[in-house]
Amino acid sequence: MRKTVLVSAMSLAFLVLTSCVGYVLRATKLNATTLLIGGAVILVVSAIMAIFVKKNIAGNVLCFIVSAVALGFCIRAWYVFRGFDNSLWVMLAVSLASVAQLWLFYGLSRIPALQKHFALYFWLFLLLSVVAYVLVMAFTVTTYVSTFGYYMIVQTAFIFALCSFCKDTADTVRRMTVASYSVLIVAVIMAIVMISGDGADLDLSGVGDIAVDVPDVRKRNKK
Repeated sequence: MRKTVLVSAMSLAFLVLTSCVGYVLRATKLNATTLLIGGAVILVVSAIMAIFVKKNIAGNVLCFIVSAVALGFCIRAWYVFRGFDNSLWVMLAVSLASVAQLWLFYGLSRIPALQKHFALYFWLFLLLSVVAYVLVMAFTVTTYVSTFGYYMIVQTAFIFALCSFCKDTADTVRRMTVASYSVLIVAVIMAIVMISGDGADLDLSGVGDIAVDVPDVRKRNKK
């Protein structure tokens, strides 16, 4: 239980800091590409620092914080690219919802039948989380669904850290720091979407804030 509380506290702190950084960056006039590259560079700096701090708690906490800042840059890059924004309280609410996902996972894992088949439970929980996210995206018109999706990626990594064996507090903090580098997955997904955003943009009204990039059929027919 102590480990769960620590992981939850670190997870919440990470996402709250990310949300605050993403919100504060609205005051800048940086474009999406610059913000995304900035986030990637900050994440690399954090990773380099992590190599040297090893299991030093203070050093890992610092790396953890820097990674949260990196995700904040990425989230702001996504907002600029998609042309929308969220208030700070909405972003903080999404952070709380993401931590609630971790506690739901932990609570269900206490069921004896699920404990017995923990690996199966983990992957099933992950699959159902993705399905639930897709359904919410499909039947709601919001500007925060994709934010929760990106937070969910990082939260899944934190759940991995929660499930892994840790000898002590220093080991737990180290594993959470390593898990924070799942921000790289978020940055890669954003980069792919941004790069492919040069074609005809089909805005799926009514299916969240996701846009699908499709080729121009008329050009293809001419060719």
